[in-house]
Amino acid sequence: MKNYIIFGFAFALIGSTSFAQTSGSGINVSSQDFFQSTDNYFVRDRSLSELSAEGSPYINEKFETAKFKRFGNRVYNVRFNAYLGDIEVQTEKGVIALNKKQDFEVTFLQSNKMYKNFDYNENGNLKRAFFVVIYSNGNYSILKREKIRFRAEEPSQTGYDKGKPAAFLREDDTFYLKTENSINEIPTRKRKFLSEFSDSAKGLKAYMKKNDLDVREENDLVELVKYIMDSDN
Repeated sequence: MKNYIIFGFAFALIGSTSFAQTSGSGINVSSQDFFQSTDNYFVRDRSLSELSAEGSPYINEKFETAKFKRFGNRVYNVRFNAYLGDIEVQTEKGVIALNKKQDFEVTFLQSNKMYKNFDYNENGNLKRAFFVVIYSNGNYSILKREKIRFRAEEPSQTGYDKGKPAAFLREDDTFYLKTENSINEIPTRKRKFLSEFSDSAKGLKAYMKKNDLDVREENDLVELVKYIMDSDN
């Protein structure tokens, strides 16, 4: 079944804050003003108004309740567009996409999944993106970047083959190690992983074998990076 993905939004934000649910006390009133400025969000281009494709550009299609660290206890309906790399917020008049140039920490309440945005280097190009924080201890963080790509429709070449419909395709997650001064990708192939952490390679290889850890598994990868960063190998 095809999902019809609406990218075009007409947004008219008003002064009311009723689009956000309120939970508890200690509301940070700055959130009332934040969404009044177009410097803080994106409006979708209407040229992308409607696209018919299989799959979804979202990690979860439905909006979920979430909190922004900067807004205290105010609760919003939020989802992550992994195709465009945007955090989207539901409002009374439409949906906005946050400006990634701003610093955000967004926690989904049901899953306790936290997204933060950082600058990072990709093939020599400085970019900024939202990452899932899967571990952090104050000295370093292990991050995960979720990606979905769009495959355009591929028509039949011969008349006998079926061709391929347009589709959003979930790609493998990419992992990163963030320290005070840098964010570097963590390889998920054993040989490259050991090469990346060559100073710890001897003890690391033995630790992997002893504990039957596989760098292709997220939980194992986190355990291995913690072993490297927290020990004096």
